[in-house]
Amino acid sequence: MARTRLLTYRQLHALIQESAKEHSLRMKQADEEHSLRMKQADDEHSLRMKQTHEEFVQWRKDIAAEYERQRLEREAKLEQERQEWQAREAKLEQERQAKLEQERQEWQAREAKLEQERQARKEELLQWQKDMHKRIGQIGRTAGAVVEEIIASRLWEKFSDFSYGFENAFQYVPVYDTRNKKTLTDIDILLFGDTHAMAVEVKSHLELEDVHFHIWRMGKVKEFPPAQAQGRILLGAVGGANIDDDARHRAQELGFFVIELSGYVVRLADRPPEFRPKIW
Repeated sequence: MARTRLLTYRQLHALIQESAKEHSLRMKQADEEHSLRMKQADDEHSLRMKQTHEEFVQWRKDIAAEYERQRLEREAKLEQERQEWQAREAKLEQERQAKLEQERQEWQAREAKLEQERQARKEELLQWQKDMHKRIGQIGRTAGAVVEEIIASRLWEKFSDFSYGFENAFQYVPVYDTRNKKTLTDIDILLFGDTHAMAVEVKSHLELEDVHFHIWRMGKVKEFPPAQAQGRILLGAVGGANIDDDARHRAQELGFFVIELSGYVVRLADRPPEFRPKIW
């Protein structure tokens, strides 16, 4: 049987001290290892944080750069669209102006053509009016000549109840201005006898102005009497196929006999009781 070794107090104390030193050393080593690990962890964390911050800053830069790129792209696209729109508007405006100019030229051409047509129609109308006036004048002169012929035929017989002694009738007797050597007017029908003469104005349609003009004519006949009226008492008369009422009344007020033609019948118009033939 092995013998048990007994430790003395000092040995035991020394052993406890050695164990405490070993424990203390192990604790120190553990603290150092822990501190190292903590430092390593802090360094790693700081490194990660630094990397994360740098990544975040880079991310923001990338985001800003992308936003700027997209903004520039949008602006470039908008500018391109604006230029294209302006080009389209300029083209449309050019087309509108060209169309307006074409329409203006077409309108001017139509207006010029219409003006030419209006001028041509105006000239045609003026020529037609001239021709018509000429024909009407010819018709009027023809009608007036017929009326004069009918009235002149044995007109002196219509005054047989008066003591004028008419026996002859001349037509278209000129009234000649002996001082100025020119013809002033003419007398449609001149009745005359030994003592009296009558200047008769005949119209197919006798109007008031014809009566007034005959007053002027009678003055010229009195001033420059034709040979058949010289030395004779001068009277006046008016006649027509169609006589206005105001012309008839005015003529009788002035002392003119009024001669009416109804069909082919010639007669003296009825005279008011106050009628007195005027001696010129």
